[in-house]
Parts: sequence; structure tokens; C-alpha cells
Amino acid sequence: MCVATLLINLCFNFLQKNKEKIDHNFILPVPRFENFDALNMYLEQQCLHRQGALLRGHKETIEQRLSRDLDALMDLPPTAYEPCE
Repeated sequence: MCVATLLINLCFNFLQKNKEKIDHNFILPVPRFENFDALNMYLEQQCLHRQGALLRGHKETIEQRLSRDLDALMDLPPTAYEPCE
């Protein structure tokens, strides 16, 4: 059996077993972009658009939670980090 057929079968079996749990957005088409700049611009617009959203189970907006997280982040090290020697 070729890999493509195997993947199709696995996905089909997953969908059959989990059809009640799958989010409706799963079936929407994947957005396509001409280049990474266009993709980054789209992602930034989507992030900024959702800043005021209040997610289920939270008492703060996304913007408020992000601000709190950013305050807790450490500064970058003053010199470049060399992961390997």
C-alpha cells in the first residue's frame, strides 16, 4: 500500500471515530499566500483583530492576558546564544 493511500485511510478512520468532536473549521480551505510577507501580514491582522476577545473560561481579554505574559518574560541575553560548540 502506498503512503498516500495509507494516510487517506488513517484520516478517514480518524474522522469516522471523532466526527462529533471535530471542529467545523477543520473542513474550511487552507488559506494560501504568495509569500511569507503576505502570510505574516495576514497573521498579524488576525491576531490584532482578536485582541479584545474574551475566551470561554477566562475573565480577561486576550490583550490583557498577553500584556501580563509579556511583563513576565525575561529580556534577551546581551550576547548571541551559541547552542552548539
